[in-house]
Amino acid sequence: MPGSSLWLVPPQGSALNKTLQSLISSTVPSHFPGVQTHNFIPHITITSNIDPTVYQHSPQAWLENLPLSTNKLLVRFEACEPGKPFFKKLTVRVKKEDVAAESLTQVAAICRAEGVEDRDMDRAREWAERDYLPHLSLIADLEVSEVEKHNDDVRDDLEEARKEVTQDGTGDLVCQGGIIVLVPTDKPISEWQPIAGLELPHVMWHWPSGL
Repeated sequence: MPGSSLWLVPPQGSALNKTLQSLISSTVPSHFPGVQTHNFIPHITITSNIDPTVYQHSPQAWLENLPLSTNKLLVRFEACEPGKPFFKKLTVRVKKEDVAAESLTQVAAICRAEGVEDRDMDRAREWAERDYLPHLSLIADLEVSEVEKHNDDVRDDLEEARKEVTQDGTGDLVCQGGIIVLVPTDKPISEWQPIAGLELPHVMWHWPSGL
């Protein structure tokens, strides 16, 4: 993947982060024995294709200077679905807009403007509204036909995982807080590690039953 990316990840050490990591690292791959899968940290890509020269003097300072809102940001999982792109073979789709909170579309547009579009918010908004499809990847680099065979199995895995992290036993709020991280994704996948991070305490993660 060219350039670097901004990812939104659940708080380190949170039950949500640990549960999603288990799904990615072991639970979902167990349905595809003998297939080489890729391990990566749980994340929702905010934008990619960031030229490293944008942040070359100080990745952390650049990240901290992004003009992000401190309004509540709601992340709501919507559906488990297969896809054709390399890192969308099996994903949990994330709600793009929410009238009661800051939307991922707005966050993505801001980050895209600063990292890719030379602060052109009109182009960034157009991209966010037309092309941005927030999701959490569960597995990559498989034939779609193979993924589709195990849709029901993975949905069962997701429901069991959701029960582990639901905070009140009945609602769908599973975590509060998050981190936006900068990752050089032009490196091999095994080397995809954050080089800067920014805490976002106002992120609310919702995981409804029956994805």
